[in-house]
Amino acid sequence: MEDQPAPEFDFDTTTKPEGTQNAKVNQKLQWEKEEKIREKESQLLKSLPTLEKDAQEVLQQEQIVIIGKEMLDKLNEVFESCKERGKEELPDVETPELIASIAEDPYFEKCMATVVRETVDGVKESLEDLLHRVLKTYKQPTIEWSTFLGFFTKRGRLRESEKLNLQLNKRAGNMGGLDDVS
Repeated sequence: MEDQPAPEFDFDTTTKPEGTQNAKVNQKLQWEKEEKIREKESQLLKSLPTLEKDAQEVLQQEQIVIIGKEMLDKLNEVFESCKERGKEELPDVETPELIASIAEDPYFEKCMATVVRETVDGVKESLEDLLHRVLKTYKQPTIEWSTFLGFFTKRGRLRESEKLNLQLNKRAGNMGGLDDVS
């Protein structure tokens, strides 16, 4: 169908006392129906590459970690300190020991209530809540650094095929959390 301009009329639409409509009114009503159908079809015909691109953009947003450099450095320092002597080359540490070490660290004791993550739905999560979630949902005895950082993403955990997108937050305050940013 071709795009046709809407039929115009500027006169009384009833032609008889019983209220029947004339041909121009019927033509306008028919055009309006066809226009609605064309709009629905154009939405349904959105190309597959466009839909895939939109989906990829959403997924990439879910893989971003925004964190202050100071907090990231302190987390990494605690992570590295949890490695056993003689096994420093291993990429992982014991999960419960890491969480306990973070909770007991003087730097992190001060910022347990700091918001460190905002979910896809906009719900904010404090460091304390994030650590509880790691203990509750991560069932492996050991955890790698990248897996641990995955808990700071908008989705809250990376899928196996995904890569972490780390963005250092230069505007973060001393605690390095999201609520320190104006």
